[in-house]
Amino acid sequence: MKRASRFWASVWGCLLFENSSESPGVAGLGVLKGRVVGFAETHAEYLANKIAALGGTPTTTPVAVPPASDLKQMLLNVHRAEEETIARYLERRHQAEQLGDFGLVNDLEDIISDETKHKEAIEMILRGL
Repeated sequence: MKRASRFWASVWGCLLFENSSESPGVAGLGVLKGRVVGFAETHAEYLANKIAALGGTPTTTPVAVPPASDLKQMLLNVHRAEEETIARYLERRHQAEQLGDFGLVNDLEDIISDETKHKEAIEMILRGL
C-alpha cells in the first residue's frame, strides 16, 4: 500500500506543479495538489483494506491520465479523470447497497464527496485561465 501511495503522490506531483508560484495567475494550484494527494492516499488505503477484508486482492495500477502539452489541457484531462472516477465510485456505491453493506455505502459517499470537491476545484481553476 505504501508503494501505491508513493505512486499516487508521484503521479500528482507530475500532473500538478509543486506550488502555485510556478504557475503565475493560477492561484491555489499548489494547495489543490497537496489536498488531492492526501485524499488519494487515504482513499487508496481505505479501499485496499476493504477489498482485502472482503477477500479480494487490491491492485496498485491506477487509471492513466493522458499526458498534456500545456496547463489547460492537463487540467481538462484531470477533470475528465475526476468525472470518470466519480462515476466508478457511484457504481461501487450501488453495488454496496445491493449487498447491504451500508457502512461501505456511507464511506463511498464520503469519497464521492471528496472527488466532487476536487472536480469543482479544477473547474474553478479552468474558469480563471
